[in-house]
Amino acid sequence: MFTIPAIRKAHSTEGASSVALAKVWTNVYNAGKALNPPVALAVASSFAYLAWSSPSRSGTSNNNSRLYTLAAALTMGIVPFTLMFMAPTNNKIFRKAAQAATAPAFDSEFGALIERWSTLNFVRSLLPLLGGVVGMAAILA
Repeated sequence: MFTIPAIRKAHSTEGASSVALAKVWTNVYNAGKALNPPVALAVASSFAYLAWSSPSRSGTSNNNSRLYTLAAALTMGIVPFTLMFMAPTNNKIFRKAAQAATAPAFDSEFGALIERWSTLNFVRSLLPLLGGVVGMAAILA
C-alpha cells in the first residue's frame, strides 16, 4: 500500500538505483509471500468449513454452501493468479535485484516492471475482497 508508491517516487524523482529498489521490492515481496498465503488459506478454510456445514434444504443443494465454496475459491485465487500472471514480472524484478551495483541508476524497464506489478497486484487483491463479499452474501442470505 505504501511501498510501491515510495519505490516509484524514489525511482522517478529521487534518482535511487533501480537495483537497490529492486532489492527493497524483493524484501517486501518475500515478507508478503510468507504472510499472505497462510492467511488466505485460513480464511478459505473457514469458508470451506461453512460450505461443508451448511445444512441442505429438502435434500437439495444449499445455495449458501455454493456461495461459501465460491468465497473459498476466490480467496485462494491469489495463489494461482500469482503463479500464472505475476511470476514473469516477479522474476524480471528478481533478476534486476541480482544485478551488480554498477548497473545504471535509472532504468526505464524497472519503472515499467513496477507499474505492471502494481496493476497485477491490484487485480490480485480483488480476489479475496470478492471472496469476502460473497461470504457476506451467504451470511445474509
